[in-house]
Amino acid sequence: MNIQDWLPLPPWEGWPLPAFLSLYWPWYKGGFTLKLVNPPAGAILWNANFAEKSFDYDPIADSGWLGINEVWEYPSDPLGCTSLGILVLDAESNVLLDVGNLGSVNSGKDYIFDCSAEILREV
Repeated sequence: MNIQDWLPLPPWEGWPLPAFLSLYWPWYKGGFTLKLVNPPAGAILWNANFAEKSFDYDPIADSGWLGINEVWEYPSDPLGCTSLGILVLDAESNVLLDVGNLGSVNSGKDYIFDCSAEILREV
């Protein structure tokens, strides 16, 4: 079940889902958002994932394949995961970037991953 299936109100256009949920449900700790900047030349798709429980790689939270300019809006509390990994592909499915264990990811935060510097930062 997707969290959007039980929302009583639809999110406003352009609002990240965690911001919408925390506005209407103060008890909601929120998820996080992640986007890429400075992608490698020729990049068209990216994927991010992490283990939802520390040191337990099952189940995996996965963004699915996103367009290079799309934002991943993870709706749940990531519980400070440190196993976040990012994979970037070109049009021929060649791996242009594959990084992992990017550091702590916390609820209610927005993150940018700088592909050229391979640094994850909170914005």
